Amino acid sequence: MGQRTQLIVKLPEVYYNENNSNNRPESIKVYHNQWLYGINFIKYLARLIKAIEVLKKGDFDLNRCEERVDDAIKHCNYADLDYMTETRKYNEEGYNYNLDLNESKTILDFLNKWDNNNGYMYVSIGKDGIKYCILNGTEDADTIEVKTPKEYINLFYTDDKIKDETELLEAIKFLDSCQKTDVFEELKLFKKKVGKMITKQVAEIL
Repeated sequence: MGQRTQLIVKLPEVYYNENNSNNRPESIKVYHNQWLYGINFIKYLARLIKAIEVLKKGDFDLNRCEERVDDAIKHCNYADLDYMTETRKYNEEGYNYNLDLNESKTILDFLNKWDNNNGYMYVSIGKDGIKYCILNGTEDADTIEVKTPKEYINLFYTDDKIKDETELLEAIKFLDSCQKTDVFEELKLFKKKVGKMITKQVAEIL
């Protein structure tokens, strides 16, 4: 039931110093939302990127990235009083989504693992800033593909239907100005890196 979507966030490596137990490798997190799609999907994504950017200007640093992303998500869940929603981690705290990626044969297999029918938001955070990608869900198109904000919206509404949606049009304009990435290509490269990290960890244990 519902218009199910996922938010996938790629977090940067956390490194304090050599042999520090708080060091963490690059990782991905998968968040679920039961009702977020269409107009509100695009408005939410624009709001999320803006919130992360604001936190970066404060006491944000890459070592506290996951905490700050969670703060940004909480803000976005309740920022629109006319459409409050709930984006939450797909599994329990501490779940290793990197293993899911590593065990998937392809990136499409990884995407199909989640309970989705109306699309994916992908946000990648690193030293070179914040990048994003949008994918449609299988309910709205035959294949899962990269979409621009406008292309995603047009899966649901004609231009005439959104011509007076000022906040949506501003969100599209903002997203068009942000850095883009291709989630298939980025996660394909990251999957190889994860495989090497796991091989190294196993070798160290043996």
